[in-house]
Amino acid sequence: MDPGGIGTVSVVLENTGAVAWRKGESTEVRLGIPGNDPRLAFLGAGWPTPARPAVQAEDLVPPGGRATFKFSVTGELPGSYLIPLRPVVDGVTWLEDQGMHTVLRVRD
Repeated sequence: MDPGGIGTVSVVLENTGAVAWRKGESTEVRLGIPGNDPRLAFLGAGWPTPARPAVQAEDLVPPGGRATFKFSVTGELPGSYLIPLRPVVDGVTWLEDQGMHTVLRVRD
């Protein structure tokens, strides 16, 4: 992307657990930055919190269902930025991940 541009990242995750994910309730799933590290917040454009880029889009994701997470990123300075991601049920637990991440590349 060009410096100052805004891009959209979309992630789809399958609920492989036994509990439904309900938006706005205690089982809502968000994408989090592992360790709640706010140092990458400068790349966010409209993130819910500095360490939570996205919340599940669907109202209900039953076991075996899929949730969509969309968030915007921006970059002022040229370079490549690795954004690690991990699903989390805030106040309950971090969910398993497989080294999920996205890379933002800002052109010179």
